[in-house]
Amino acid sequence: MPIEWRAATRELLLGNGRMTYGMRVLDDDTLGHLYLGPALQGGRSYAHLGTPDFAGFTNRLGAPVGLECPVGGSGDFRLPAVAATSLADGSGVLHLRYAEHRVMTGKPSLPGLPSTYTEADDEAETVIVMLRDGPSGLVVEVATTIYRDHHALAQSLRVRNEGAGPIQLLAAASWSLDLPDAAWELTTLSGTWARERHVVVRPLVPGRQGVGSTRGASGHEHNPFLLLRRADTREVHGEAIGLSLVYSGNFRAEVEVEPFGTARVRVGLDPEGFGWRLEPGAEFVTPEAVLVYADDGLGSLSDTYHELYRERLARGSWRDRERPILVNSWEGAHFQFDEGRLLGMAGAASELGIELFVLDDGWFGARDDDTSSLGDWTVDRRKLPHGLD
Repeated sequence: MPIEWRAATRELLLGNGRMTYGMRVLDDDTLGHLYLGPALQGGRSYAHLGTPDFAGFTNRLGAPVGLECPVGGSGDFRLPAVAATSLADGSGVLHLRYAEHRVMTGKPSLPGLPSTYTEADDEAETVIVMLRDGPSGLVVEVATTIYRDHHALAQSLRVRNEGAGPIQLLAAASWSLDLPDAAWELTTLSGTWARERHVVVRPLVPGRQGVGSTRGASGHEHNPFLLLRRADTREVHGEAIGLSLVYSGNFRAEVEVEPFGTARVRVGLDPEGFGWRLEPGAEFVTPEAVLVYADDGLGSLSDTYHELYRERLARGSWRDRERPILVNSWEGAHFQFDEGRLLGMAGAASELGIELFVLDDGWFGARDDDTSSLGDWTVDRRKLPHGLD
């Protein structure tokens, strides 16, 4: 499962026999995107899949170029992955040039953030590409992991200020993916309490479309996930790409189709209301995004997410254990219970071989119906005179 670096053409190919993800350092040292799709044969160049240079993008300069970490102020008018302003002179122009890269076995953790992981180094390989803007001193490290046993990659950015003055970070996406065409259908999962994860499907059209949350947390309203699928993709055949953000705060998952018919996908923190001051020497790490590619249908893509998240995102002693059989107080008692009734339910359940008793709604505040006491996280001593210690 090697990550291959071709020095002559400055290509990086991430492959695991199931899929390939390709990047290339362009002639102006910008990091370009080459390929996402079924596995390619190693040991040869695929530079012809991308353009050699990126000298800015307008409708007058020709078709847009695939980029791995597009930035604001560069002449690319599509969605940026990273945007920042120098607090010394107000400049927002960035040119992130390739500086170096390193390949490592396994997968580094993200400090303070949930992320997928490996239990053995041979389960995955990671390439970290360092990009630097000379005038500002802004450095972006793009860390991309490919898993050995899954049609999956994980990516996160580490943004660091190596300049002399403070920088205001305005946008920091976890993944920006450029696709050569827009012949996809966008699928998102939306809803609310008691009608979660409704499947919403729409064709891609020119402009921006997607979902997000500025509620302070993701939730049933919009799931931090999007899926692109071909019109003829079904459960067991067809091409699909999923992007899932491993984060529970404000987020945005969106696609922009530009006039030449290409599509840029951006997943990460919602730029609306986001700002992060980077003092010299400080850094900011984005949440992890997980990309799954399938050319054999939605079922395969869904299976990959379930297996990866169950086995290499979930943690703790219960990850691989059979869950206990439980009874929940809600169905039997709703809000109308006291200590005696709960103990009676638990005793009867135990005699039937039930192993876990769950006390549901109604134990806090003066919670006798669903119109009061949310947020009053103190035990209701009327119902539970001995508390819950």
